[in-house]
Amino acid sequence: MERCLKVIRKIRILLIVMPLLLTGCGGGGGGETVAGSDVGTGTTTGGGSTSGNTTVAAQQVGAARLSWQPPSQRVDGESLSLSEIGSYRIYYGTRSGRYDYRIEISDPSTTSYVITDLPVDTYYFVLTTVDVDGRESGYSTEAVKRVTSS
Repeated sequence: MERCLKVIRKIRILLIVMPLLLTGCGGGGGGETVAGSDVGTGTTTGGGSTSGNTTVAAQQVGAARLSWQPPSQRVDGESLSLSEIGSYRIYYGTRSGRYDYRIEISDPSTTSYVITDLPVDTYYFVLTTVDVDGRESGYSTEAVKRVTSS
């Protein structure tokens, strides 16, 4: 049975305040499961000959789905329209506070994104908003997801 983790966090960021929802259902749920399989390979010895077979498991992977609401207000209280949002950025990694990967979402009307082919591990995610003038907000509150395969 797939385990789902839902994390809803209110995000206080430099330019805006925005809620973030992170969900993940094992391999992504809803038919988005990606699982590894066993493959047979030959074992090469010193003389270049093949002796015996070794079974090597492919890397197990899963997915994480992030969802959010477009912000309607900047941190200073001024209103923020969708037309003022240029893009979103998702940062993530396998250590809290260290985000080695970045995904740019250029459509400001996008409110969810599925990251697929994530090796089984615990991932930490934050989201930022970039306005049309190129000003990027601070990080949202960190969301955590244990990615499992099914």
